[in-house]
Amino acid sequence: LKNKTNFLFPIVYLVMWGVTLISISQASTAYQIPSKEQAKEFVESILKEGLQIANDPNANEHDLGDLLSRKAVIKEIARFILGQHARQMTSQQLDEFCELYQRRLIRTYSTSEKLKTFRGTSYTIDEKGISEQSDRTMLVKTYLTFKDNPNSEPAKVYWKVVMKDGKLYVFDILFEGIS
Repeated sequence: LKNKTNFLFPIVYLVMWGVTLISISQASTAYQIPSKEQAKEFVESILKEGLQIANDPNANEHDLGDLLSRKAVIKEIARFILGQHARQMTSQQLDEFCELYQRRLIRTYSTSEKLKTFRGTSYTIDEKGISEQSDRTMLVKTYLTFKDNPNSEPAKVYWKVVMKDGKLYVFDILFEGIS
């Protein structure tokens, strides 16, 4: 039994390594890692547009939802959430899940209450906190100071940015460590 284990281990290891390399090469063709400057400017543009929407008395949750739809790779995020279960779904089921996920995401994060929360908010970008991540994203660290609570510690908001077909998108946002 020990000889069989010793014999099988290298084979299993090589197969796993091969699958990992194939996965990495497939991911690398789908996304490119933006430069630090590109990621910083992209996040700053989202923050400026988002805060402009929040401070506009005529803006509504649809405006914030539109921003989210345009700037995030929502379909890819939905597939990431499904994990291995995505392989068992038909393309129609995948499309339906992605659509439902997008609607739910926008409904959750684009409410009028969320809009009010960000009125008068200011932000800073941590120039030294921009770094390439092992998941092929560029992480941009930002800090938000809310008007309602200016003396508290700024909220840590980290953005994972990817480039797809020459355009930048948000792949994930971590608000105080929660994705």
